[in-house]
Amino acid sequence: MLTHEESIAVIEFEAQDKQSYLARLYESDGDEIGSFQILGDQWRLDAKFVKMKYWSNLLGLDSRYGLERLQGRYSNIDDENSKPHLAHDLGEDAVIEFFTIFGWSPFVDSSYGSSSYTDIDINNRYEVFKTQTGLLIRSGPIPVTEEDEGIVSRVISSVKGAF
Repeated sequence: MLTHEESIAVIEFEAQDKQSYLARLYESDGDEIGSFQILGDQWRLDAKFVKMKYWSNLLGLDSRYGLERLQGRYSNIDDENSKPHLAHDLGEDAVIEFFTIFGWSPFVDSSYGSSSYTDIDINNRYEVFKTQTGLLIRSGPIPVTEEDEGIVSRVISSVKGAF
């Protein structure tokens, strides 16, 4: 409970031009949220967060979140200050609901924005997790599909046959 992590999104990138990418954002169950142009060499996901008090986590109450924004950023500060920016509203602007007594909640510790960013690598798939205190990103290689395996096998066979 106190160290609970929940997968909330997956994102993959396709290069469009230098420091320009097409990002495909999915819910953790695979449903596509949308495709977005990202400018820069890094990406960032922002969320609004309601952190519950630690003792309320023991009662099974987890932090609440709403994804707000996806955007690119530049690792070089000069690029960040001079190159174009593009941010995308993810539309999760619904009020995060929680139990209150006359407007006060005994379970809520704090309400704030949480953001996480990392470099863009078109060979990686990024998984975004919600923890009790904010967002974190883990990455790994994009899984090879059966179709990809077939292409790779045919290429290897043709290369072997050439020698």
